[in-house]
Amino acid sequence: MVLEAPGPAPILRREPIVKPREGIQVSVYTRWHQLAVPLAFLLAAGSFMFIVLNRGPVGIAIVVALLCLVLPPLLAFQGFPTRNEVMVMADGLMFSRRDAVPFDQLSSWGTDDYLKLVRPGRTTLMVSAADLQSRDRLLREFEHALEAWQRRQPAPSEPIRRTHFYGSARAAAIGAVIIGLGALCMVMALRLREPSIELAVVGALGGLVGVVMLLGRRV
Repeated sequence: MVLEAPGPAPILRREPIVKPREGIQVSVYTRWHQLAVPLAFLLAAGSFMFIVLNRGPVGIAIVVALLCLVLPPLLAFQGFPTRNEVMVMADGLMFSRRDAVPFDQLSSWGTDDYLKLVRPGRTTLMVSAADLQSRDRLLREFEHALEAWQRRQPAPSEPIRRTHFYGSARAAAIGAVIIGLGALCMVMALRLREPSIELAVVGALGGLVGVVMLLGRRV
């Protein structure tokens, strides 16, 4: 019986390991979250005026106004689970904790302070990245994917518009309202039985923010 020498062992080809792309850590807000900010201003101004006009202590009026100014946004932005991980796909955004947003749902988008996604008939989303590096990556990948997707669409398709808040008529109107509220706060602070310079300074600072917005500058 003749035994044959074993041949060389077959070489196994190892497939390269492809590391899955990591998502981008973001917080996702809606218009309902944004409404907490003007609500806070209205509550703060209303409570301050109510206490002062009823001859209450100015110190208590200031404390109550500050609480009304801080609590609504704090509850809205921190009291609800908004943390998500987002992946920019070829045809839209895929979120870890909410429904995906296809590009064909969008009518406009903006990048003033966050990635704003306007969807007719659906809730407008504001996607805020966790840090500056993540923000740059999110905006870069979103713009490239959206441009590539729009090039693949039929010619008659209406392009998705990019909008800007700062410098718009809406920003100017909000700035004018803030200026008015700041001026009212200053007048009331200086017309009190015991004029409050501190409160007048707060009103002046608020008015300055309004001037910046009225001029179309970023706050």
